[in-house]
Amino acid sequence: MKLMRVLLLIACVAWLAGNVLMIVLAPVLFSHAPNSTTGGGHDFSTHFAAGAVFGDCLRVWSVGITCSLLPVTLFCGVVLAAGRLFAGQTARAVAWIVCLIAIALLHLWSEDLIMTLNQLLANLLSGKAGGEHWSDFNDLHRESRAAVTCESAMALVLILAASYSLIRGPQASPKTNE
Repeated sequence: MKLMRVLLLIACVAWLAGNVLMIVLAPVLFSHAPNSTTGGGHDFSTHFAAGAVFGDCLRVWSVGITCSLLPVTLFCGVVLAAGRLFAGQTARAVAWIVCLIAIALLHLWSEDLIMTLNQLLANLLSGKAGGEHWSDFNDLHRESRAAVTCESAMALVLILAASYSLIRGPQASPKTNE
């Protein structure tokens, strides 16, 4: 069980660290998009190029989570929940399962939004979608930020739970000869 706790902790720390890196990467990437030479503001061609690059980075990270960190997190979490259930700790088992379902659903929601945003941006930049769809893009972008924030918060909850479980887990006590 200790191995499952450690693996869960490592997976969730990597997940949260990657999400935080993506959150930090976005403003840095956009801050390097050159200003317009015609009167302030961003040069939209390079600003949108930065958005397309960031969208691709975010998509790759999201797929990486789906293919590696999510399965490890779910497997370890289910094993830990089953251990709690068999130990008669039904409330703790249910809490683990609720957290696992929440992080999986939040990630799938986030991944769907990222794919939709990338496709919409590609259509807007190629002219396949009209300018009226920019408001849709902005709405989806706000929703995507909320999804990634919630996903990161749930990863933090699992980190804290796994850490607490490791600290408070069963520990061997020294035998006495009394």
